[in-house]
Amino acid sequence: RRVHGEKLARKKIEKEETNRQDELDKEKKRRRDGQGMREIKEKFYEQELRQQSEQIRQDKQDDKVLRQQLRERIASNRAASKGEETTSGAGNIAASTTPISTSPQNAFSTDHCRVQIRFPDSSVLNSTFKPNDCLSDVKSYVLSNASAKLPTDFTF
Repeated sequence: RRVHGEKLARKKIEKEETNRQDELDKEKKRRRDGQGMREIKEKFYEQELRQQSEQIRQDKQDDKVLRQQLRERIASNRAASKGEETTSGAGNIAASTTPISTSPQNAFSTDHCRVQIRFPDSSVLNSTFKPNDCLSDVKSYVLSNASAKLPTDFTF
């Protein structure tokens, strides 16, 4: 009986030792898995940051190009308007019968043109025109819709 009790005690100790070792192995595996998940999350986060910063950089570059195109367009419009002023003499804007041309360097296309006219009495007249409408169309619209707002000595 004594031998049998010793065997049982040894088996019990071995079983406890095996269970403890299994628990340690499970804990080690859980920690390794947690570290792996953390590394994956960090890589994903870093990739997200890189993509966002690249998108921001690209947006800034696009804005810079668009601003440059707008500056060039403004400069060409100013040069063209100075040329018109020298040819018109008194500085009055003559009604044009040619459509307003859209520039090929335009970064976007639109199907309408908003015009806002502010009068000396601070009233405002807003309207939308097609891109190929003439300045004479704008003039006739203003004269027909705001004749009461115009001063008597007003000229185009």
